[in-house]
Amino acid sequence: MATPIAVFVQEGRTFDYTPGVDVAAGDVIDAGTWVAMALRDIPANTTGAIQGYDSPVFDFLKFAGEVINLWDTVYWDDGTKTATKTVGYSEARIGYCIRPAIAGDERVRVKIAPPLT
Repeated sequence: MATPIAVFVQEGRTFDYTPGVDVAAGDVIDAGTWVAMALRDIPANTTGAIQGYDSPVFDFLKFAGEVINLWDTVYWDDGTKTATKTVGYSEARIGYCIRPAIAGDERVRVKIAPPLT
């Protein structure tokens, strides 16, 4: 059986977030081009739930050796059939990284973005 390119993780109404500083319930997390809200208090360096727009979350195969940081825009590289943070040629936007991926990681967790209008 072939290795799946994208693996369903969760519905995406809420998703895991690990802040570097304390976050209070109701705080807005600014991700640069979109925002999410803390549902409960989240102590620094502890995983808690935040809610953004309603879209699913997937773990995508990641371009080998690439580091993808929290909130980076993630694109689809059709040539390599992997997710990447590098936009070039005519890669389509998948969404936003919601769990950082280091160079050695095989996958990156992405919250699917709504279509650009």
